[in-house]
Amino acid sequence: YDMDITVTPIVPPCLEDAYEENDTSAAAAAVTAGGYTGLRSCDTDDDWYSADLLVGDTLQVDLSFIDADGDIDLELYDPALLGLGSSTSTSDDESVGPVTAAVAGTYYVEVTLFSDAGPDAGNDYDMDVLVTLAPCVDDSFEENDTDAAALAVTPGIYPGLSSCPSDDDWYVVSGLLIGDEVLASTTFLHAEGDIDMFLYDGSVAQVDLSTSTTDGESVSWVA
Repeated sequence: YDMDITVTPIVPPCLEDAYEENDTSAAAAAVTAGGYTGLRSCDTDDDWYSADLLVGDTLQVDLSFIDADGDIDLELYDPALLGLGSSTSTSDDESVGPVTAAVAGTYYVEVTLFSDAGPDAGNDYDMDVLVTLAPCVDDSFEENDTDAAALAVTPGIYPGLSSCPSDDDWYVVSGLLIGDEVLASTTFLHAEGDIDMFLYDGSVAQVDLSTSTTDGESVSWVA
């Protein structure tokens, strides 16, 4: 008799990383500035990431991988999913940016395995996300950075102010009589930065403070 034996090796599946299922922009994994290691790009299984930016912030994304194990491509998108830049070389590593955010919103990163190679399905990669914040723009009341340079204000609403790092804003309310009450409050988004308030008397002795970790702060005192 005749006998024919055929052995078909099992092809191991592409092992997914911890950020799956991030296969579409709608399911993008949120990232911030920093390094991300141990990622894996699989065939027909794009990896999407998202980063929130404000106007003027810049974003750069760098991928590190061995192209001989699989060619990976990289693309960045704005909040409307319009392409901002791509990197599609046929060598190790890809990089896009820095790109500057023209509008505030969620920006997207797409990582694609263009072609597979090597003994294992898919290819490993590391990703570095670099975010440079837009410079803090002073408001029209600067320079009021010390008590000596405090801006004289009267009761009313003062919109469009800006609190910058290492740049305190000082204001002075004059003409209070004994028993008069002064109340000052701020409204802001805590997610964009934690603002604190302090209230001092005429001798610059602290009489009240508000240092919560929520939106808005408020201080008051009876003279």
